Amino acid sequence: MFYIKNTKAIVIAVASCILTSGCHAVDYKEHTSFVNPENIYRPSVRYWLPDASISTEVLRNDIKDLAGVGIGGLEFVPFYMYGLPTGGTPPTNWDTYGYGTLAYKQVFDAALKASEEQQLLMSFALGANQGQGSPAKMESKGLAKELAYSSIVVPSGSNFSGGLPLPVSHAPSEASIATFMHKTVDRIEQKLVAVIAGRIEQVLESSYLIVSQNISVPVNDTYLEESSLVDITSSVVEGELSFQPLGSGDWQIMAFYERYTNQKSCTGAPNPDTIIANGSWIVDHFSDIGAKVTTDFIDQNVLDSNNQKALNKIGQYVWEDSMEMIATAWWTPDFLTEFEARRNYSLSKYLPFIYNGENFWGQLIPTYVNRTYLGNGTDGGKSVNDDYRTTLTELHERYISHMQNWSHRRGLKFSNQPAYNLPLDMAAIIPLIDTPETESLGFSTLDQLRQFTGPAHVSNKKVISSETGAIVIGTSAYSQTMPDLLAKINLQLVSGVNAFVLHGMPYSGEYAGTTWPGYTPFFYVVTEMHSKAQPAWNTYKSSMDYIARNSLISQIGTSRIDIAFLTTAEAFKLPAFDTSSLTSAGYSYEYIAPLNLNLKSSTISNRILAPYGPAFKALVIDGASSVPYDTVSKLENYVKQGFPIVFLKSVPSKITGICLPPSCDAKKFQSRLNKLVAENPTTVGISASIDAIPQFLSTLKINPRVAFTGGSWFYTMWKSIPDSSAEYIYFWNPDRAAKASFSVEFQETRYPSKVDAWTGAYNPVVEYKRTGNKISMVLNLKGNESTILAFFTDQSFYGQQYSGVSVVESDKNVLAFESKNHGITAHVIGDSSITLSNAKVVQIYAKVPDPFTLRAWNITIEDWQPTSNFLSMDTQIVKHTILNTELKPWTEYQLPNTSGIGHYTTAFNLISLNAKLALGTIQHTVKAFLNGHELPPINIFDPTIDISAYSRIGTNLLQIDVSTTLFNAVKSRGSIIKTADVPASLSNPLLSENTSSVDYGLLGPVVVTPYKPMKVV
Repeated sequence: MFYIKNTKAIVIAVASCILTSGCHAVDYKEHTSFVNPENIYRPSVRYWLPDASISTEVLRNDIKDLAGVGIGGLEFVPFYMYGLPTGGTPPTNWDTYGYGTLAYKQVFDAALKASEEQQLLMSFALGANQGQGSPAKMESKGLAKELAYSSIVVPSGSNFSGGLPLPVSHAPSEASIATFMHKTVDRIEQKLVAVIAGRIEQVLESSYLIVSQNISVPVNDTYLEESSLVDITSSVVEGELSFQPLGSGDWQIMAFYERYTNQKSCTGAPNPDTIIANGSWIVDHFSDIGAKVTTDFIDQNVLDSNNQKALNKIGQYVWEDSMEMIATAWWTPDFLTEFEARRNYSLSKYLPFIYNGENFWGQLIPTYVNRTYLGNGTDGGKSVNDDYRTTLTELHERYISHMQNWSHRRGLKFSNQPAYNLPLDMAAIIPLIDTPETESLGFSTLDQLRQFTGPAHVSNKKVISSETGAIVIGTSAYSQTMPDLLAKINLQLVSGVNAFVLHGMPYSGEYAGTTWPGYTPFFYVVTEMHSKAQPAWNTYKSSMDYIARNSLISQIGTSRIDIAFLTTAEAFKLPAFDTSSLTSAGYSYEYIAPLNLNLKSSTISNRILAPYGPAFKALVIDGASSVPYDTVSKLENYVKQGFPIVFLKSVPSKITGICLPPSCDAKKFQSRLNKLVAENPTTVGISASIDAIPQFLSTLKINPRVAFTGGSWFYTMWKSIPDSSAEYIYFWNPDRAAKASFSVEFQETRYPSKVDAWTGAYNPVVEYKRTGNKISMVLNLKGNESTILAFFTDQSFYGQQYSGVSVVESDKNVLAFESKNHGITAHVIGDSSITLSNAKVVQIYAKVPDPFTLRAWNITIEDWQPTSNFLSMDTQIVKHTILNTELKPWTEYQLPNTSGIGHYTTAFNLISLNAKLALGTIQHTVKAFLNGHELPPINIFDPTIDISAYSRIGTNLLQIDVSTTLFNAVKSRGSIIKTADVPASLSNPLLSENTSSVDYGLLGPVVVTPYKPMKVV
């Protein structure tokens, strides 16, 4: 990949120079690397291709549009109506235009060519829809398998003799996914794997909580006596079984059959006469054979020597989405053999216990609704399930390994959303993937994200990707605002995620059965449709630049985290910790798994874990969790090297998986952990609660990298440059409603700068207090706002020289300080008193006009509407003019159904050039012009800008352009706006004419604040 590799080399070289002490002589090209980041740092979009019937000319224009708004690449997804999971006839002829057809290859090649022309990066999905399947012959080698069962109850005192029933074709749990996944197809082949019998101890009525829906469903729980379990497979002759239970009591016989899941990932043509026309079948995700089905198809039908040349230049990732597929029990043909080789016991007689809801897709519901448990004196089968899931994870690694190796042979990297929705150890898989990808939809909280980023950081992943912006509940397409999207970006940045794939961009041309504003994936239910159909499209660039600059700093830096929580192998379950006490004390934390301690990077140096990665200062282990037996040896080794470990409430007493002598000794496990605590009181301890951990860490002299005072805090992420020439700290205020001002303290001797991700500017911080090797300062952030603070070794940066003194105190009449001409200048609005670090008090006397609100406006509203031809994607713009009006919502101008762009103009007088302009709340995107000059990019969370460089004495002409989402325009026509003949209002009731309109517009207040610049030093 000549273009990409050289671009990356240039950026890294630039970053290295920027962040070293020699950077005071910075040339223009080096400075612009942050001002205008390369495409590898820019957000990309998931580009939804309806099918291969589309116009390649429109496709090329779509890709050109991406480059124009600052987006760096696309993830090419053959969407095919989400695979058309509910059935029905495809909108076009998928015999001709389906995935893998000649028409598809021509579209794929056109996308590559267009991306190369625009020098955008292009990634592509492994297959149609989510990428889980491939065209193949039904029930052929490498397609997904499952283990299903049928059961018979033998009453007490009875025998059984007869044929074994086959499992039901469709397990009851299948109904839970019917609206967004394909139903399975009746099986042709079912292979008997095992027959297990056991005495029934009891059957109890119970319930199962479907967490995602907060609904409990009734279930029956059957408990089997462990000592009675017997494998009677050998007693089956030609499908007939004769079994005489021992002793009294009812017995249950369970017959287990291996079979294909026969689930599609994409529908085919109605009457297919070829394998390709029949759509795609889910492949085996627990073997390299399954992976090879997918890659062989791509090699034979999509890639060739010509498009490989383009991939070598602009190709980025081969990618797979979250695994949307089901199985009665996850399986692969050699599972039993591999399980016994890896776990040292046979799973056969424990097969009845792997069907409890935790192992179904998304942990939605038990496969057969009713559950089977081990009886009295056992853990119910938990340890068996631990081993089952561990083995699944290890076998899934075979699939991952093939995909990654194949990607590399193609000159690409592999990216996927690891373990998502399956009962796998996500933390164990993340380190194996070139670029692991999370998503804002399923990982919507900081703790969920940290459970993902922890394993990535400890394995030294520099790039952590996220599918960002999708919302499903309580929303609709065409409703997401830029502040909402960037709030999701900010949350992820503070977790360490640093590459963003926006969800998404639809093909913008005409499509079968589709009206204005265009093809809308997910039938109007999911956000968002980023394209030229949106009024805000041409104002996206400042926000895309903001994302890119944050990503650049995050990717060139190494995340530094104070504390690691060691979670159990059940990494798909989120620990329920209230970590506010740690956060308020300034401690950052992440979650890692026991297997992450086996990584080469998980070494100890100077009492630090993973010193070249997150550099954890301590490890916290919940006493209620289970821990693998061999993890104890790791902990003992860490403690010998002086690394601190905190056990929460107690040392763990549970071992992950079944403990089999001689390799595992439960008594020694407990005694060794107790010994760690008893013999290392200065390094290892037990904290009575999570709230007590900060005090315990303090006694060990383990301080947070960032300390807050006053009991309040921002979320932080510390990024360190490898040569130690610079440190970056990202701060984010998660309270979307409130401005916050907090005091923060660092152990730092270097010089602080503020990094403005909106403009690309670096500005020395002049307002701080230094005490010895500590720096303290006050940070102010509006709701959802973020900032980056940097520390550099040199006093000069980008030609700006630190003054040698700092401001330690000032009063409310000082709006801001700037470092100017090797000195400090204050922006004041009146008489002020300023105390410097050299103890000098500077008194400033200044007469400045009062701030004033701009109240009289002329407004031109561009009303974006469909043309008279609803099947055209063209937009007609109807203009509405309102003169000499105060600011109020468009609905109050009798424009309730209007979406578009508002152009607001007014005039005001200044008696001096220096002033700041505050715009009030920004609903979506904004641009501003003063005296015909476009103002710099505006921070939409704190839309206040200095207009001194653009103002003039006397009359000033101001124009503010605000855009809206397309929600009002779409919902007011919801019954006639369609995708593939499905009305928007039918698919999503929020897009109906009866839904309340959004109050769009510039709502203000817009305030001009004159100030006087006064030299302090």
